[in-house]
Amino acid sequence: MFLATLIKALIGLIGMVTSLIFLILSLFKKERKGKLKIAGTTFLSTIAIIVIITMIEFYSYPINPKSDEEVLTAFRETPLGGIWLALYRDQSWELGHSSREITSNGTYHIVGDTITLIASKGMTVIDEVGNTSFIIEEKDLVEIENSGIRSLKITSNKLMDNPSRSSLIEKVVWRNFSSPSAKDKFSIEIVGKSIAEGTMIFTIESSEGLTIHSEEYPSNHLVGYGLLGKEATAEIVENFIKNRVNEFFDEKNFVDSPIRRDDEIDEDYSNTEVWNDIKSDSTAVGFYYMIGEEAGCWIAYSKKKRETVKYFCCC
Repeated sequence: MFLATLIKALIGLIGMVTSLIFLILSLFKKERKGKLKIAGTTFLSTIAIIVIITMIEFYSYPINPKSDEEVLTAFRETPLGGIWLALYRDQSWELGHSSREITSNGTYHIVGDTITLIASKGMTVIDEVGNTSFIIEEKDLVEIENSGIRSLKITSNKLMDNPSRSSLIEKVVWRNFSSPSAKDKFSIEIVGKSIAEGTMIFTIESSEGLTIHSEEYPSNHLVGYGLLGKEATAEIVENFIKNRVNEFFDEKNFVDSPIRRDDEIDEDYSNTEVWNDIKSDSTAVGFYYMIGEEAGCWIAYSKKKRETVKYFCCC
């Protein structure tokens, strides 16, 4: 869009100057009608070209359909356009040169005055950075560790009107997972209007600051069958979820060398390639977690694929 705007400005300038020259010449030359005709043709052609470029621009970069859901926008000009960021009510974000030129997206969460952006799978926030955080100041977003974005001027802020922004409870542990020589950050938190009706966010961040695993579920998925047959008041449900969060990263859920030599694959619940990959890695660490009523999964980091994989999920 920046290039298109520049082209339109140049065409407009050249067209107007050319039209004006022929208009002036028509006042002093004998062939007045010819010069007037050229001036008029040049002017109309300039308008037509600008309109065509604008139509192509709108077709290539349509108006952002999520603009009505924005809770915060910020922008900074750069030599080749700008950096534009928007946070939305559904806990998603988009980054680009403008609201119509999106280059990356993902999910975000807010703890206190800090916004953390997590890129969608297969994407980065910018360059090779998988996630980044900002401090919310009165008029600016200031990046904590410079990824190249640095700071952005806040252009609109409705975060206080958005109940999904609040982090209600969080649990963080540091464990060897993707590397035997460095610890990764395991995090689970609940954001939203209440613990029982919020969103659970489970992430793993490598020691290099890259998000290597991210999942989101309604927070009530932490209950499952846990309160089956019991009188589940709102307080009981909330306390149950709090306990699940606190126990999510218990020591018993981590296992070194999770697939032993004599373990046989159950192809109903495992992928052969993934199973053999993790089985052959003596430094692999497995982590088990339960979501929902019966969705229990074992995950590990595949050094071959350079990503977190689910090597066994049942039932």
